[in-house]
Amino acid sequence: KSKRILSEIAHNICGDPNADAMGIPKLLKENFKDKLPFKRAVSVGCSFAPKECNLVKQGIVESFEVTEINTELFELGKKYIRDQGLEDKVRIYQFLYGRLVLVP
Repeated sequence: KSKRILSEIAHNICGDPNADAMGIPKLLKENFKDKLPFKRAVSVGCSFAPKECNLVKQGIVESFEVTEINTELFELGKKYIRDQGLEDKVRIYQFLYGRLVLVP
């Protein structure tokens, strides 16, 4: 994605075009500061889970259950989560034949 598009997304989400991760962490910190960290969160269609891993690393969310239907993105997600050292905090599931499956 282009810097201009990411800047516009961040501005629309949190009002700050220079915010990281499309402004999501800033928005959550400002609006939920008394409730952080969230114990658990779910993400459907996570791609390879970069946003979710970022929220865990920033201490905004303690653990994530994430899902991805695309096999290629699911495999990239497993590797990305492992490379980030977050396997114990971010669990990725894949939809297979209408079922949600945790694949080791």
